[in-house]
Amino acid sequence: MGEAVGSKLYGLKAPDRQILLFYCPGCKRTHPYHVGNKTGPSWNWNGDGDKPTFTPSLLVYASETTPRCHLFLTDGVIRYCGDSQHDLAGKSVPCPDFQHDSD
Repeated sequence: MGEAVGSKLYGLKAPDRQILLFYCPGCKRTHPYHVGNKTGPSWNWNGDGDKPTFTPSLLVYASETTPRCHLFLTDGVIRYCGDSQHDLAGKSVPCPDFQHDSD
């Protein structure tokens, strides 16, 4: 399983990377950042689970259950790009605390 990483992230360990989840209020679901990935896309992270910054931007392609979502997460603030396909496109909002239900 995983564990809380500060107040905004939930971390999962994989053999070749760390996966950090955050809750996206635009899509109303979690999105992952892969950090230290040796075999695929990887993001830089400032190491702060309370005011996280990831670079470069995150682009989640549209599917049957998720709209297109393009964002920057900087100092704990989600800045949605104008090409996102939800109500928060073009807006900035604080990254909400990650609520994880323990089993």
